[in-house]
Amino acid sequence: MGMKVGSAALSYLFLFSLSNTLDIGSLGLFLFAYTVFTVLVQVSKSGVDLVLIKAVTSRPSLSDVKGIFASNILLILSVSAVCSAMFFGASSYGVFDVVDSNEKNLGFSLVLIAVVIISVIQVFGALFQSRYKVVAQYWAMNVGLMAFLSAGLGAFILLEEPLGFLEICILFLACSLLVMISVLVVFYRQFGKELAAESTSMEQEKNSVFQTFKNNSPYIAAALLTIFLQWMPNLLGGVFMTEEELGGLGVSLRLSIASNFPFLAFAALAAPAMARYLHADNVEGLRSSYLTYHAVSVSFASAVLIFFTVFSEFMLGMFGVHGYEDLLVLCTLSWWVRVAVGPVGTILMLSGNYRMAISSLLVSVVICSSVFVFGYPSLGVNAAGWALLAGSVQLSLFNAIQAYRISGALYASPVYFYFGISSLFRKLLMKKYG
Repeated sequence: MGMKVGSAALSYLFLFSLSNTLDIGSLGLFLFAYTVFTVLVQVSKSGVDLVLIKAVTSRPSLSDVKGIFASNILLILSVSAVCSAMFFGASSYGVFDVVDSNEKNLGFSLVLIAVVIISVIQVFGALFQSRYKVVAQYWAMNVGLMAFLSAGLGAFILLEEPLGFLEICILFLACSLLVMISVLVVFYRQFGKELAAESTSMEQEKNSVFQTFKNNSPYIAAALLTIFLQWMPNLLGGVFMTEEELGGLGVSLRLSIASNFPFLAFAALAAPAMARYLHADNVEGLRSSYLTYHAVSVSFASAVLIFFTVFSEFMLGMFGVHGYEDLLVLCTLSWWVRVAVGPVGTILMLSGNYRMAISSLLVSVVICSSVFVFGYPSLGVNAAGWALLAGSVQLSLFNAIQAYRISGALYASPVYFYFGISSLFRKLLMKKYG
């Protein structure tokens, strides 16, 4: 949890520094490029975290996971390179109105190179997660990049050197290379001797990239749809919106994500235990494994929603953005809905109900994109918030009902929340008074 908080703090420090260094147009352009980076990295990762968690849970020896690990690296390298090439072609042919000069296209290309580097690093982060190396996991997945970027940007600010879109993109690529080097060093120190000492099964060694893609296909589909649902308004905004609107949307989206940081952290922590309970058909264990986590997540998300509703103008003003208060509240409310129902999507995937989870995500993506495209002419940038909220409500309700049928746990129930709060207070009292 501490690493998740640190990751969030570094992300917002970087966003704060950017917004107070760049003008709103350059900020919007970079946040669009950063959104593309985020989407492509998550697409390339293709659900590798859940694949490795399930593999390590059922076969805890690294000798059995080594082949899966290597084939997933090759898969992600291939996917990230192809996706980056496709977006480079799209920007070169003028698909994105905001990338309208050679300098902007060069900066965008540097970010796409960073996509390949950070995508491969995600495999190492997933292995760190599956072996409970929490610090190394977060360093590989986000903390390392945000730490280097914040330090680099802070140095430029102290030196009072002017920064533009291209300079930020150069810094971004340089920091990505530093993250890659540091993660490889940590990986070698953590697992080098263990991997060298253990033999790899022949069956695992024969797995091809195509076979790995086939085995991961349910996770790939779910990851793709989840990513598009989260970032659809920002991606479509690159076609419809101005740079200023992209800046307001980018800041609002990233601020709203603060409401679900405990939820994401706890869902990641609980995933290995959930996988074990589902594998053992232990329904009671599955219910109790997320009890306290749910109470903390919902309480935090509710507090953030109230705070952003009351102080939305102040919060946006800190990042140099004005006039997007309603958008910030709508985006935060959409995240609150997802937090309230608990990690129901993860339960569907870990229990093997891939088709059910993917169908729900597909419907949600269609709803989200339709509301945005048809609502933008009349609602303007606020259409993005309504689109996210509509998609989140549909996804959350459907997944909550299906997860209840599987596990018998209705996380959105006030009773479940009450037991979670009670359990949390009991633990705190026992810790204080023994």
